[in-house]
Amino acid sequence: MDETATTGSAPGAWPGGGIVSTAIRVLTEPKRFFASMPRDGGFEEPAVFALVMLIASAVIHGLWVLLTLAFGAFLTVLVLTALFGAIGLVIGAGILYFLSRALGGDAQFESSFRIAAFATVLTPVSAVASIVPLLTVLVSAYGVYLVIIALVTVDRVPEGRAWAVVGGLGVLLLIASMAAVFVGGRAAAGLERWGGRLEQTPAD
Repeated sequence: MDETATTGSAPGAWPGGGIVSTAIRVLTEPKRFFASMPRDGGFEEPAVFALVMLIASAVIHGLWVLLTLAFGAFLTVLVLTALFGAIGLVIGAGILYFLSRALGGDAQFESSFRIAAFATVLTPVSAVASIVPLLTVLVSAYGVYLVIIALVTVDRVPEGRAWAVVGGLGVLLLIASMAAVFVGGRAAAGLERWGGRLEQTPAD
């Protein structure tokens, strides 16, 4: 394993440079990125990266809402998406920490936070993909892959265990997501047909 994955000696807390280049590396070269990511060095830069990703996601979600609703709804979505995203970041880091430890890894909370923070690169991608609900399932599948790679590379979780446990949980969640998309689509279609029948019903 690359030595920089176990110490804070790598040049900069963002392997690869600025936020945009870091985001591109996480998306396209996750193994190399997490192998070069320091396990320590502070929470500030990963937190800033996550904040930028969450704000970008919030803006995209807000724009979709703005197309159909009022400006007030746009601001509400903007604030709530960023707020709940930040809360989810801390909770997600805690889950990764305990999961890594349970699978035999040597995680620290800081390394788990860093993994969770850089994984937020998928939040704006998921926001764009929400135009076609099934695409969000594919984004989630890639998110499971990123987490597995990070746990193996950064926290030294045995690869077989990571794929078996995290991959298995991911498959279950993806099946549930696909079922939700299917049921939601059927429900929306049913409501649309029902609304059409109401419009055709003559008034008394």
